Amino acid sequence: MRGSRAAIIRLLACLALVSGVAGGCGDDDPGSATGDDRLVITLDDGSGQVTETPVACVDAPALCAELRVVLAEPDDRACTQVYGGPERILVRGTLDGGPVDLTVTRTDGCEIDRYDRITSALPATDG
Repeated sequence: MRGSRAAIIRLLACLALVSGVAGGCGDDDPGSATGDDRLVITLDDGSGQVTETPVACVDAPALCAELRVVLAEPDDRACTQVYGGPERILVRGTLDGGPVDLTVTRTDGCEIDRYDRITSALPATDG
């Protein structure tokens, strides 16, 4: 059931983008990637291995689109109380002209879902 809810939320977010409600439908919309949309993604695997990757939204539109959805999610949603591990993602920088300071963990079902969605949208890196 949880996977179905997440799929519905992503579908609604995509429909909002297509209809222009959430931006991203033209060069002047805040959802459009510009050269100013730059982020630093820090991945901490929980065992001391930390990688930091600078990302520009023009080079990673899927990641920035997913971040827009994650940033729009309400804080008061009901989440399963499961622990997915010590991993975490820190996202810092600028998106749509505004500052981003986001931490995503794997401390409950909602955070695990957010973590998985963001990591699956990360651009491939060499090495």
